[in-house]
Amino acid sequence: RRHLVTVGARVVEFDHPTVRSAASHGAEGAHRRRAHRLVGGAMVDPAASVQHLGLGVAGPDAQLAERVAGASDRLIELGAPVEAARALQLAARLSPDQSAAAVCLRKAAELLVDTVEAPAIGPLLDRADLATTSVVEQIRRAALRIRVGARSDDVADAADELVALATQVQQEDPGLAARLLLEALVPQVRSGRAADVLRTARRAQAVAGAADDELLTLRAEVALGGALVAARDPAGGPMLDRFRELLAREGTIQCGAFLAEVVAPILGFLHRSADAKELLDHLESDLRDRDAIP
Repeated sequence: RRHLVTVGARVVEFDHPTVRSAASHGAEGAHRRRAHRLVGGAMVDPAASVQHLGLGVAGPDAQLAERVAGASDRLIELGAPVEAARALQLAARLSPDQSAAAVCLRKAAELLVDTVEAPAIGPLLDRADLATTSVVEQIRRAALRIRVGARSDDVADAADELVALATQVQQEDPGLAARLLLEALVPQVRSGRAADVLRTARRAQAVAGAADDELLTLRAEVALGGALVAARDPAGGPMLDRFRELLAREGTIQCGAFLAEVVAPILGFLHRSADAKELLDHLESDLRDRDAIP
């Protein structure tokens, strides 16, 4: 009557933000939460939807926690890691299962690496440590701490710690072990340990073969190919060339990061020859053509 609120077929408009705030805070808790659930369910933007859905419950809700975690996947696909991490933190708060909440917190921490929110990684992992989780999950958190710490601490120690974690988990989860070994290649390269790089790459390929994961096995083969080329072994060329197959099957973003962070440094740091430069130039050109790197 006073034109403070206009209700349309698909939108409700308030005359001023203070009116909207007064309407929200003046409502009973149950009514306000129901409104948030309805708005969250109707919104297309996953980040905004998650925010409203989280405000729509008063306590743990397993079904909603799963839905919010699913929204984080869509945010990752949209290239919004910080927003995806926030969604996972909300999923952790909503989950009645403390072990599942710990997994959400660890995944959120992983997404914050190389973002402005990286300082939050430690506190998130500390919260996850409070829950009783499997040995494999504990190792995932330990590996993330090592990966983050390697940016400022001794990289040689980081490589050894990652290899030790891989050994610890190899029987229970060979796929995780192979990924840890591939991660160990980066600090090994940075510390100039050429013999260790080749040894670890060979082991990663062997362990990946036991994981029943074709893409992981292909990644390990490409990494080993790079290590062999760096060691001037001609057998590495055909293996390294399979990076094109990896790009086609895995996608440019994930594969591009792997090639840029693992394979290219192996070639660039350990084998500064004309052949290595030609391979790196070819790899960079191919990745740029596919928009895998800026």
